Amino acid sequence: MLPAYPEYPEEVSLDQIEQAFLADQEMYLTGMLNDIFCLQIYHSEEEDAENDECELILTVGDLDELEEDSDDSIGLHSLTHTLDEVVHHFKLDRTKAMWFVAKDDSELLPDEELDAE
Repeated sequence: MLPAYPEYPEEVSLDQIEQAFLADQEMYLTGMLNDIFCLQIYHSEEEDAENDECELILTVGDLDELEEDSDDSIGLHSLTHTLDEVVHHFKLDRTKAMWFVAKDDSELLPDEELDAE
């Protein structure tokens, strides 16, 4: 079993990360489909999404530029799908170690700081 985030190896396979991903609504996966296509898989933003739906973000461009929100990249957002549908649609290999694990942590101010504002 893989350790808790953020101690994952640099790249993991879907087989390795699937259960942890499905259990953690803040986790997302980033993988390069080839030299120019980067696929990111997020959980649906809707809290009551059925069947653990995911949002796909397919971006075109250099990974370093994508991380810097460069104007030289193109991003496409999908409707929501389950992870199994994502795997099927993009013909992803569950055993290939190509996924980088990241996590969206919402930064909330402590109550004291909110009261001060």
